[in-house]
Amino acid sequence: MNIKREICIDVNLSPSELAEEFWSMDEAEQATFFNKLGEISSGKLPMQLQYISTSSFLEQRGRMVMQMIGDYS
Repeated sequence: MNIKREICIDVNLSPSELAEEFWSMDEAEQATFFNKLGEISSGKLPMQLQYISTSSFLEQRGRMVMQMIGDYS
């Protein structure tokens, strides 16, 4: 006898895992990501980006990515 069960779990991605997932997304998925970020940020994204840009955790590579996104927007 086989019993079929559906199990739901919550998985919290690490920042590294989220970056890997973002990189594997196609154009439409990445656009949807940014659309959702715009939706949930409630206009507070500039303040959040300022916090990140002055963070001691942000490395030069991360700063360059932020700059490139700003340059291409």
